[in-house]
Amino acid sequence: MASIFISYSNRDREYVKILANMLREHGQIVRSDLDLVAGTDWRAQLTEGLTGADVFIVILSENSLQSAYPMAELGRALAMAETGAMLIIPILIDESPIPTLLQDVLVLRASNRAPESYFPEIMAAISAFEERRDRRTLHFEEVERDIAEFVEEAIKQQKEYEKTNKKWALFWQFSGVVALLAVMIAGGVSLYFATQRLATAPDSAGVFALGSIIVFNIVTVGVLAALARYSYSLAKSYMSESLKSSDRIHAIQFGKFFVRAFGTRLTPAEVKDAFQHWNIDRTSTFSSLDSAQIDPQIYSLIVQLVGALKGKKE
Repeated sequence: MASIFISYSNRDREYVKILANMLREHGQIVRSDLDLVAGTDWRAQLTEGLTGADVFIVILSENSLQSAYPMAELGRALAMAETGAMLIIPILIDESPIPTLLQDVLVLRASNRAPESYFPEIMAAISAFEERRDRRTLHFEEVERDIAEFVEEAIKQQKEYEKTNKKWALFWQFSGVVALLAVMIAGGVSLYFATQRLATAPDSAGVFALGSIIVFNIVTVGVLAALARYSYSLAKSYMSESLKSSDRIHAIQFGKFFVRAFGTRLTPAEVKDAFQHWNIDRTSTFSSLDSAQIDPQIYSLIVQLVGALKGKKE
């Protein structure tokens, strides 16, 4: 059973009544202005009937070609037919020229023929369309199941990536805090021993010991500071990867909603476009890590310190 919308000129009204009654007798749902009653919003009802129809029948005649409404409705139906959601059956009931809008659609020529004579051709076209629609629906249901499995697996995998990366981000953030605390402790301990050593041995041996402690302090603090920077850089990279997984989950769920919302009206290209944004092409933060930002440059610091001490000695 199909929902059929009939577009025609009011001058062909009696002809259309015969055709509509025949369609209804064969169990079809017919929508047109034949059923409009006074006081109703006829534009809204006709628009609803057209958008909800499976089959669009346009009666072509000298009358309809001179009327604006059938041609406007034909234009809307052609746009809907491009997605395969509607079957268009043009019926030419006189010798009028076929409009250019229908140059790619096979027209049923019924001039000088009673509706009973060509009615089987209409039913055959509707039956073939319903078979194609059923096959398309069945195929889409299979594809939808495959998509659902893919979506669930992809979301599960991305959630695991998000959880793992977030865990490592927190771990390296904690490591950075520990390294900074170690820097403070090492500096304080070294300063304490240096002052104690200088107080107990103010001679040259004490000065040499103080210098050794200072150098050791520089090395220790430099390494620990580098470790802190390294930890924070890794934490930033892991958190960036975790956020990327979160964005991918959102994109996948939007594609899933899009497919469910528009169903069988989608083409393979549209399904592909619905999921194309989940594979976010964003450069990984790990690739931007620079060893120069982590290198403590201890030797450079020691050389600078020695140079400063020589300058003061001279």
